Amino acid sequence: MSEPLLNHLRQVQSRLRQILWLHGLSCVTIVAFGSLLVFSLLDWALRLDDSGVRLILALTTLGGTAWAGWRYLIQPLRKQMTGVGLALRIERRFPELRDQLASTVQFLESGADPRIGSPALQKQQIQATLRQVERTRLSDVFELRSVQRAGLAAIGVLLVGALLAGSFQSEAATALTRLMFPFSSTQWPRWTELEILNSELQPVTVAELSPLRIARGHTFMLYVANRRGAPPSDVRVEFEQPGEGGIVVQPLQHLTRRNKEGQTVELCSLQLSPQERELRFRIAGGDDRTPWLRAVAVPP
Repeated sequence: MSEPLLNHLRQVQSRLRQILWLHGLSCVTIVAFGSLLVFSLLDWALRLDDSGVRLILALTTLGGTAWAGWRYLIQPLRKQMTGVGLALRIERRFPELRDQLASTVQFLESGADPRIGSPALQKQQIQATLRQVERTRLSDVFELRSVQRAGLAAIGVLLVGALLAGSFQSEAATALTRLMFPFSSTQWPRWTELEILNSELQPVTVAELSPLRIARGHTFMLYVANRRGAPPSDVRVEFEQPGEGGIVVQPLQHLTRRNKEGQTVELCSLQLSPQERELRFRIAGGDDRTPWLRAVAVPP
């Protein structure tokens, strides 16, 4: 007589553990992969080259994941729900079972102990409760909306992460390496790659330019291009003169010219006319800058 009712309760308890597992894993997935996704995008957008900042983000990810695992997975699963406790939970969901199911489970667990009531009355109560339970879907005791929301959110995070990782594999690998190993030397590819051109719009190397000898009183023209597209709007030259200290910054003028192939290219122009013996300068723009170069004034 008691076995069908106990089987119902065991099924409900098993279903409850499955739901706790699903909800807990969903929450852990949201926190872990959501943090990785957000912090990776943040690093990509802001170029967080400070290892200390990346270490804080990595520890935040690990700490948040550990907290979510404890809060939503380990703690709920560690709680031992007794038969009476489960019955009380079911009674709160189904008012028609109130004051019946919990006492019936207590009778069953005690083995119809005469000390808690007449065995005949206990038997009658068990039969009545069993008939009521058979007309009730005990599986409806669970509130699944929060579990469904957590599951959908976890799936969404995983899908977005998989889509980005599949579309930008190199960037995804770089982001994970920089976040999981904050003291590594892995760098993001630059958005800007400055290139210095001569008056014929041919690339020149740093070794060819330093030192750059310019006749005193004359002007030497150089051009600056971006190998990755148009020059950024903030291309500038930074001057440093020995003995004077400080750096003087001058924006470069943007212009277009035709190269030897007849193609129109966007450039920035730089005019150098050192009046003193030596002038140190470098070009900066976007997320790139050249090494310091030297321009030396020589007699005409």
